[in-house]
Amino acid sequence: MAKNMCRHHPEVFASGVCKQCAIPICDECKTVRPQGIFCCEECADRFAAFQDRIAVHKGTGGGGLVSLLVKIAVLAAVLLVAYLFLHSSYGVDSPADLPGAIKSMISDLIGLFR
Repeated sequence: MAKNMCRHHPEVFASGVCKQCAIPICDECKTVRPQGIFCCEECADRFAAFQDRIAVHKGTGGGGLVSLLVKIAVLAAVLLVAYLFLHSSYGVDSPADLPGAIKSMISDLIGLFR
């Protein structure tokens, strides 16, 4: 069966493909919905259910002011912990001290595995 022929009517050229399962379909077989063209009601319903799940996920997935404030707080905490570690362990008091401290820290890490 040629790819451009309808899956259900092999003698008829396909006019499109199902948006859910991608099988070629003719005008007689297609189910048209606002979301697209489908080969059957089941595929149209599956696609609609998938779109609903995406919409729910987008609604809970990390937007908004509270989420932004939480991300900023976490970043600030990580930076504070890193600064306190570098200050207490390697004497970092300014950004100019960072290259030497990083070299010392790498040397210490390498020394642990020798």
